[in-house]
Amino acid sequence: MKPFSFDIMTVDKLKRYMNSTLEKEYLLVDVRQPGEYMQTHIPGALLMPLSDFKTKLSSLPNDRDIVFYCLAGSRSRTAAVMAAEQKISQKRIYSLEGGISKWTGASIDNVPKIEIFDKSHTIPQLLKTAIRME
Repeated sequence: MKPFSFDIMTVDKLKRYMNSTLEKEYLLVDVRQPGEYMQTHIPGALLMPLSDFKTKLSSLPNDRDIVFYCLAGSRSRTAAVMAAEQKISQKRIYSLEGGISKWTGASIDNVPKIEIFDKSHTIPQLLKTAIRME
């Protein structure tokens, strides 16, 4: 896997993926805060808040596809960049497009899509940017 290489996964693709793939072959990682996770989350997802992400990143398995998600997609893209940069998985890394909002059917179509994540930024810069965006 190339550094900083991850894919965006749509909700429909994730649902098909989850229906056709054994749970032991992938990991869902919710990078929101505990209160957000308690309100709603995708069944089976591991909670790993982005604020703690850097210190816990090495605890993720390297033999599974990893799908990161958050509220709308900004924090999960940051997590995916960080995971890809650290080459934490020998498998694929994904960020869920639209996050839990799309998963639950909430409309986020009017939210501007801003791509300002740049591989030249440091991990702390990426974290701060993602947190500010949500």
